[in-house]
Amino acid sequence: MSSILVIFFLLLQLQAESYKYQNIDGYLNPYKNLYRCDGDFPKEDESNQVLREDFIRKDKDKDCFLSKKELNVFAFGFSEMDENKDNKISINEFLFQKNFKDWLDEDQNGLISYKEWRAVEQFLPEAMTIFAIIDFDMDENISFYEYDISKTAESIDDDALAFFHADLMSLYPNLIKPSSRNLEEYDKNMDGEIQVEEYLMKGSKLTTMIFKSIIESIGPKPFETTTAEMLPILLALDKNGDNEISNYEYSDFAKRFCLGINRLPEESFFILFDSDYSKTLDLFEVGELEGFLFIFETMDTNQNFELEFNEVKKYFMDFTRYDKFKEGKLIFYFAKMDEDSNDKITLIESGLSLENFKKIDTNNDMSLSRGEIYGK
Repeated sequence: MSSILVIFFLLLQLQAESYKYQNIDGYLNPYKNLYRCDGDFPKEDESNQVLREDFIRKDKDKDCFLSKKELNVFAFGFSEMDENKDNKISINEFLFQKNFKDWLDEDQNGLISYKEWRAVEQFLPEAMTIFAIIDFDMDENISFYEYDISKTAESIDDDALAFFHADLMSLYPNLIKPSSRNLEEYDKNMDGEIQVEEYLMKGSKLTTMIFKSIIESIGPKPFETTTAEMLPILLALDKNGDNEISNYEYSDFAKRFCLGINRLPEESFFILFDSDYSKTLDLFEVGELEGFLFIFETMDTNQNFELEFNEVKKYFMDFTRYDKFKEGKLIFYFAKMDEDSNDKITLIESGLSLENFKKIDTNNDMSLSRGEIYGK
């Protein structure tokens, strides 16, 4: 998906006005600080590489920002590029300004509308899907900040954009200003607003397509030929346990997957396997997972033959959070784990076993920084 976005962005140039949702800046900054303009960009195409190298040459003090002096342009030109008005040009602003073409923004209002975007369909069949993905506030326009969220996510991880959007929706629900068309499609309870749960469903169709493609690539009998890593996904997909995955099961799995996007890893795992939405796990749902059959009775402290979240929370924490670390995704949960907001994660806050905690704590100070948790 990120490679498609890069190809598309080279077609356009946007002159955007300062975005009104400035608090998104504060949310994104910790993520932007995880990578440098001279860092490793494995997905970068040749055109973007040339632009970034131009940025690095201009950045004389090597702080990954361009000052007015470094940019060597008149103040008016600098202001045009300084979209967030912080008196410095970031690499996102630099690449964004140069990669978008004026001709697409026909009415020159600083936004790319749904109608204007349709012109891209002749170049890119997936254009409208990409538009919906980037259009965070669902107003059928793409602004600078929506691009900035997308570009920051691209530098972090393939799944970062979905997490950013879900998290921002939870933190700043007033940022969502859906068009009447989007309101009609996603406002399931018809209250005139997009609730968090409704917003998360925005990505369920794409999630269905992705997982269907992954499972079909395994072969005609995935349960017989799958890997140990993919088996839990197959078990979560196969809601009725018949070793066949129907379209309904794909769709329902995508719904549970999306509902857990911005939850802590242990919560997401619980939601994914709670196929009957009972807020409990029974042996049918998790009995075939490695090790669960033997420890189910131990975890079932109230002996009702079902596992409530509180009964399995501590067990789930260690392996789900450590798995996220190995995937490079634990960084998304840093703020949620940092209960005292001191920008460090203690052993207790981490929810990890001492063994796994020490694997991440590379400087052995018994706390985890953002850099250590990102692990890249």
